This record gives sequence, C-alpha cells and structure tokens, in this order.
Amino acid sequence: MGKRVIYLCLIAFIYIVFYSSCANTGMPTGGPKDSIPPKVVRVNPSVNSVNVRSNKVRIYFDEYVVADKLNEVMVVSPPQKKRPTFKMKGKSLEIELKDSLREDMTYSIDFKNAIVDNNEKNPLENFRIAFSTGNKMDSLRISGYVLHANNLERYENCFILLYKNHADSAFIKTRPDYIAKTDEEGKFTVTNIAAGKYAIYALDDQDKDLKYTPGGESMAFLDSLIVPKAILRSANDTIIQREDTVVVNQVVDFLPRPFHFMASTEEVFNRYLDTYERKKKNLCRMVFSQPVDDHFKVEALGAKEKEWYLLETGLRKDTINLWLTDSILIKNDSLRLAVSYMTPDSLQQPMLQTDTLMFYHKTVVDKSKKRKKKKGQKQEIPSLQVNDNTRRDFDINKNIDLKFSEPLAYLDTSMVRLYEVEDTIESQIPYTIIADSVSLLKHHLQVDWKPETNYHLVYDSAAIQSVYGTVNRPFDKVFHTQKESYYGLITVAIQNLKEDAAIVQLIKPGKEETIVQEKRIDSDAKVTFEYIHPGKYTLKLILDSNRNGKWDAGSFLKKIQPERVFYYTKEYPVRSDWSFEEDVWTIDRNSVKPKPSKKELKEKEEKEKEKQGNRSGRSRLNNTGRSNSDSNGFKRGVQKRSR
Repeated sequence: MGKRVIYLCLIAFIYIVFYSSCANTGMPTGGPKDSIPPKVVRVNPSVNSVNVRSNKVRIYFDEYVVADKLNEVMVVSPPQKKRPTFKMKGKSLEIELKDSLREDMTYSIDFKNAIVDNNEKNPLENFRIAFSTGNKMDSLRISGYVLHANNLERYENCFILLYKNHADSAFIKTRPDYIAKTDEEGKFTVTNIAAGKYAIYALDDQDKDLKYTPGGESMAFLDSLIVPKAILRSANDTIIQREDTVVVNQVVDFLPRPFHFMASTEEVFNRYLDTYERKKKNLCRMVFSQPVDDHFKVEALGAKEKEWYLLETGLRKDTINLWLTDSILIKNDSLRLAVSYMTPDSLQQPMLQTDTLMFYHKTVVDKSKKRKKKKGQKQEIPSLQVNDNTRRDFDINKNIDLKFSEPLAYLDTSMVRLYEVEDTIESQIPYTIIADSVSLLKHHLQVDWKPETNYHLVYDSAAIQSVYGTVNRPFDKVFHTQKESYYGLITVAIQNLKEDAAIVQLIKPGKEETIVQEKRIDSDAKVTFEYIHPGKYTLKLILDSNRNGKWDAGSFLKKIQPERVFYYTKEYPVRSDWSFEEDVWTIDRNSVKPKPSKKELKEKEEKEKEKQGNRSGRSRLNNTGRSNSDSNGFKRGVQKRSR
C-alpha cells in the first residue's frame, strides 16, 4: 500500500511539472539577428529605361521597408523646383516627381541609405536609379570629397552643383543643371552627366534654394572648368583558362580623377549692429556682426567731459565696451548715444551709418539683503577686485595673469612684489608687467620662473587703483611651480615651405581642437615646443600666404582659395620627462590627407579595445634594465632648456 501511494505521488509530480512548463509564457529564444538589408525585386520604369514619360517611379522590395528620412536624404538630379513626394504601398515605394520632365534628359534618384527594413532597420546602402526621357542614357560621372578647409574634416550633407552656364553669377542667381550630396565620409558622386564643360561648386545650402548666399553659406570652387570623360581600356585578369590564355576585361575609367573640395565660409562686408546693452551703470556694450574699423565713432548727448569714455574691443574687434568716465552720464538711468560705423548699402558699397541708441539701466535693490545699519557701524567701501591664475604646480611657461573688475588708472609696481622662497628665506625677484593688448581689465606679469620652486606674491593695500577711484585690499599668496621633469618636449624640422610663411600649431585632439602652443616661421626651420603637459598631441601647419598670422577663408567673389592646412600623420603620446626630437616633416603640397572619418575612428576604437583585451590576457614583462630609448627611437629625458 505504501509503495502504491509513493508511485501515485511521483506520477502526479511529473504531471504538474510537465504541464506547468508547457504553460510557461516566457519569451521564446529566437534565431540569429536579421542583418540582411531589403532587396529590390523590380523597378517601374526599369533602371536605365529610355523614352520615359511617367513622372512616377515605383520600387518593389522583398519585405516591408521604412523610408522616414527620405525627404532629408533623397537627391533628384537634375534638381526639382517642387519637392518630390513619396508613399508606401505594401512592400513598394512610390516616388512622384512634381516638376514636368524635361525632354532628352537623364534623371537620377539617389536614396543614399534612407531605405531600411521594417524590423532591424538594416539599410539598403548607396541605392540609386536612373532613367531617360530621350532615346539614350547619359552615363558620364565625376566623384570626389568635400572637406572643411580649416581642419580637413569630412563635410557631410554638402551639395555638389554643376553648371553649363560658366558665368560666376550663375552660382548666385540660377539653379544648377546637376546636383549630388556628400555622405558621412564627405564623398560625392554625380552620375548620368551629359558630355560638355561644366563649372562645379560645393555648397552647404542653408536656405535650401540651391543658390550661393555670399558670407552666409560655406562653399568651395575649382579654379577651372571640368570636362567629364569615360575612357575604355583593357585590363588583364589574373584568371587563366585551361587553354593557358589570359582573360582580358574592358574597364571604364571616369575622368577627372576623384578630387578634394576645400569648403569655407567667405568673409564678405556685411557689418551691422547685432545687440547692445547696459548691464552696469558704467558700462555700455555693443556687438557687431563683423569687426569695426577706424570709422567707428560715438557721441553722447549731455556729456560734460570731452573724454567721457574708455574704449575696449574684444579679440575679434566685433565687441565694443564703453567704460563711462563722466559721473553725470553714469548717474543717469537712460543714456542716448549716436553711434557711427561703416555698413554696406543696397549695392554692397561701404557707407557711413549713424544709429541713435538708448541705453537703459535701473539699479535693483535686493530688500532681502538690506540690513538696518547699527549705530557707529561704518559703511562698507567698495574695493577693486583682483584675480590671478596662480595655483599649486603653476606652469613655468606661463605668465601671471591679473584680472581686474574695472579699468586701471595706475598700478604701483613698488607695492606689488614677488618673492622667491627657499626654506624660510624670501628673496624679492624682478618681473615685467605689461597691459593686455585687447582687454582693459587684464595685465600680465612676466617672470623667468625656476621649476619646482615656492613663490610669494604680495599686493599692498591701494597698490592698484581703477579709473573710478576704487583700490584693492591687501592680499598675498604662496604658490609652487611645476617640476621640469613633469613636462615633455617635441622638436620637428619643417621642410618644403619654399617661399611661404607658416603657422605651426601644437594641437590637443578632441571634438574641438585645442591650440596648446603656436610658432610662426618664414621658411624651412626647426620648431621646438617646450613644457608640454603629458597627453596626446598632433601638429597642424597653416600656409600663411598673406603673412597676417592667421588662417584665412576662401573668397568666391575675389577668386581666392582658402589657405592650405596640413596635419602631421604622427600622434605624439607625450609623457613626463620624455622628448620627441629630430623628426622631419616634409610638406607635400600635392597631397591631401583628410582627418579620419567617423567610420575609420570607430574601426580604430574597436581595434584598440581588441588590443587592450589581448594585453590584459598576457603577463606583464619585467621592466628592469630598460634602455633610455623606446621602440620608436624617441629619447627619454628632457634636456636643460635656455629661456
């Protein structure tokens, strides 16, 4: 009896387990992820059809697709005045061209990667179709790349425009005959072009009219016309037939060869007053669209003094700060100024314009902070605020930057002292103080620093006074300079500059370039960058053709190309107490090496991760007996530098 009960319980347990597992509602495990893009089954009218009359194109796929980004990405060439429409019908996509089709014209529709499958969003890459309204297909093509001229980055979503009209005005006033658009690699291909000579441009078309707006859009141009050609040539295949004969294939070479456009935003004369404000009673600020020139003048109604302001311009000279020095004007809540500056007229000719501006300021009293004055309590006297950039481990290649809250009337150097501290002994050392070339609120103390040394900076009371009579409070600060062995050094010999001047920059790579140091040279020279913080750096060179000390954009109106920019192929992994010396950089003017694309950077990142994974699985090597040179031949140990 007992055995029978045990047997029945076992059967019941198996029954419950089996049926509960069958009723499990968990997600089933699927097969491998779908990575296959949609396939085109057929196109109506068929690809490369001739004598087409319908302005509708229908594409059939082997699965359901999504084309949400088609409006942004799809390019129809020749361009349409009216935007084409599209709609999904089951597993098909229908595109309707709203413009009337031109006779004897080959049309191409470039979908880029905008068509994806409905499930995994796998893109149908670089999909393009073409058809002709005449009895033949135009089949010439040109290709190339568009780069940002100032940093050689790939220019995505930039239009390429081809014109049969060779006049310069066509780029500004008319629509092109053929267009294309760059992909994320900055690459473009204009297909199905008819034979002829063309003017060609690149344009970042911000207002979407396919016409160049000088000064408002980035552009690039070639100095000569292009003539698309197709040359048929024979090429031997490596496959050998049984009869020992080499297979000869016919290959089409499209000319011109792929080339690079250097796009930049042209600087045109379009000065206007953008904003103006008076946040402080003694400060009026005006911001212009472009730097002001010597024609700038300002007059104040009711000014008692002849010199009633101090003028301060920003680094780009497009911001004007007027520090008021007339006490009557400062007290007024409203101030009327007549501001004169040069601006373009309707024919783009310079003319003097005068604006009458009202500057308002009202002092707001914070009642929550207002306290009742106690008997015998002295009123707090405003003081001049002084800030500096000194800190622990101060850079020995920097100056002490002093920043004040108001423009200065004077600075008594006998009351601003700098001491070198050794143990408890302080020795006063000399310095040179210079006013900032741009800001009225900055001065710089130049010092011949010693590395790994303590310094003591002292400001006596009233050592510094502003134009408004406020003075500083006494202050002193002890700081320490960085040790010399902390820094690295890079020396590189620049060759093949010919007669051009150049600007050589030490760059810290990133989303935005950071210029760490900069040197100017007038010919081939050896350039040394000292006192570099540990990190990764590269070198950038600008051919300063007009020798004005800065990079200049191109000008379509003046037919000037942007100044050439080059990047050194090597990246310097600077470490403390290391130097990279005697490198030679020969400038190759016939070569353009763009910055790595997003795809290339991603591939590089994946390889680095793979390397890191391999390294982590290996045992570390013993570092004893290491020589003074690494595997690349770079020397360890920074040499003593003369300052």
